[in-house]
Amino acid sequence: MKKITFSTIVIILLLVLNSLTLAFMWAHQPGPAPFPPFGPPGPPFAHDRPHGPGMFLMRELSFDDKQKQEFEKLRDAHREKARTIQDSLHALKEQLFNGIPGGDMAQANAVADKIASFQKQLEIVTYEHFKQVRELCNDEQKQKFDKIIGRVLEMMAPPPPGMAARGSGGPPPGR
Repeated sequence: MKKITFSTIVIILLLVLNSLTLAFMWAHQPGPAPFPPFGPPGPPFAHDRPHGPGMFLMRELSFDDKQKQEFEKLRDAHREKARTIQDSLHALKEQLFNGIPGGDMAQANAVADKIASFQKQLEIVTYEHFKQVRELCNDEQKQKFDKIIGRVLEMMAPPPPGMAARGSGGPPPGR
């Protein structure tokens, strides 16, 4: 009888400890990567997050209220243009890889050329956006902008392969 009681107590204790361990792990699980990939499908733009590129720029450049409002207009216009291009890129990439069973290399090359064209458009739209953001700045802010634009672009870049699945929870790049 004592053996059964002792075994029951040990089993119950182990179940409680196991439950507490699982609860602790669930409560302290790492969050998502700080800067998700910049493209569909996926999370919305990271610009409004406290450590996102948009908030980083406004904070580092010490934008006044008027500059913040103008920046938000520019950001929203850029999002709209970028999202349209990214949607086209996503559709073209699906078309490219859905053509694998047919094995038509001429078709694959044609679609890849279209992808390259849209990717170029996306880069130009982003370049123009940051050029406009720089124009919002006074002379002192422009000097600071020129020093930090590389960090902003790092924030916008997709994580290295293998890092997207793991939430790093670490500081933003360049910190």
